[in-house]
Amino acid sequence: MGLLSLLTGKTIENAAGAAVSGIDALILTDEERLKYHAKAAETHLEVTRIIATESTPTAVSRRIIAVLVIGPFVLLKLTSAVAYLAGWYGDAAHLNELSGDFEYAVIAVVTFYFGSHIVKGFKK
Repeated sequence: MGLLSLLTGKTIENAAGAAVSGIDALILTDEERLKYHAKAAETHLEVTRIIATESTPTAVSRRIIAVLVIGPFVLLKLTSAVAYLAGWYGDAAHLNELSGDFEYAVIAVVTFYFGSHIVKGFKK
């Protein structure tokens, strides 16, 4: 009864409906094709606007400053961790102390980049 009940009733109707809708989705009318092209053009314009705002000299200089600040901080932290794992505890402490000099700059960069998103999150 279980196997035969699958082949009757709603199951066959659902399978036939899925097959028809699948075949229908493969064949586009001119109107559907125009709608898809219009949506693609809108998406392309939106992406182009976003890329244009991210490629300004100000945006590029912000990224360079962020790399120049966060890069040495991360490098010092990683080197400190490797020195600690190697057993050079004095060197690890010294490198960790040096990386502390970058902490306020890193906090400023992170706040500058993500602060607006955090404020927007609280406003919602």
